[in-house]
Amino acid sequence: MKNKRNFDNPSRTACILCTVAMLLFFTGTAYQAPTRVQQGLSPDPIQTATPAPLLPTPCRLPTMAPAPAPNPTATQTEPTAPSPTKRVSLTFDDGPRKNTTPKILDILQEKGVSATFFCIGARAESNPDIARRIIDEGHLLGNHTQNHKDLIKLTSAQIKEEIEEANRQIEAAGGEARYLRPPYGHIDKRVTRAMKESGMTIVCWNIDTRDWNKKKTDSIVANALKDAHDGGIILMHDTYPTSVEALPAVIDAMREKGYEFVRLDALLEGDVDAPQKPGAS
Repeated sequence: MKNKRNFDNPSRTACILCTVAMLLFFTGTAYQAPTRVQQGLSPDPIQTATPAPLLPTPCRLPTMAPAPAPNPTATQTEPTAPSPTKRVSLTFDDGPRKNTTPKILDILQEKGVSATFFCIGARAESNPDIARRIIDEGHLLGNHTQNHKDLIKLTSAQIKEEIEEANRQIEAAGGEARYLRPPYGHIDKRVTRAMKESGMTIVCWNIDTRDWNKKKTDSIVANALKDAHDGGIILMHDTYPTSVEALPAVIDAMREKGYEFVRLDALLEGDVDAPQKPGAS
């Protein structure tokens, strides 16, 4: 009985527990986990707030003008063709090129389709006869800048120069600089400001045939139909022989789906006076 520990004494028990708690506290305070350097790792990087990179603003499309309403003066005894409700506009980038753009124009003439050519000013300057033919046959010339530079990488002065020099080439061909398609669809506040100062409208696309990538007629047609919708702006290029080959099939396939081709100004602004067939102006 003399060796029996007295755990029944409340005061003694409390003292023991207090001692254990103090030991644990001081032991835990003294312990520190090994640093990354002690573990053979590189030091923690300094955590600083990194500003988000400046990204181009998505190129937004202008609001589409409504389709023309049926003639209200038409009587029931004078049947008229229904007003088309599905309209698309065909656009071409990066020309004009001697070996391909005239062939594109021949096809459009044969198919009775008016289009918009977003030309590179330097190429229009090198091929003035083709640029004038585009205008003479009832198509539009749009601005795709003078040298196809990424505008968001330029200074404000350079942006203005790229736009205005291309406008001069359009006007030299007899056209009116109304629409701007920035290379790669890249815009920012400075590009938007320069566009407004020039009195132009930025126009991109919402149907990408990807003729610049998949240089096969079947793929080009499939891409056009995949995203086809009323108000669609079709992107093609008048610089690839495969685009020339695919164009008749694209036009036929869209028409089979009930789409009518109209010029860009008719699609966006409801310009009923815009010629809708080549040679109409």
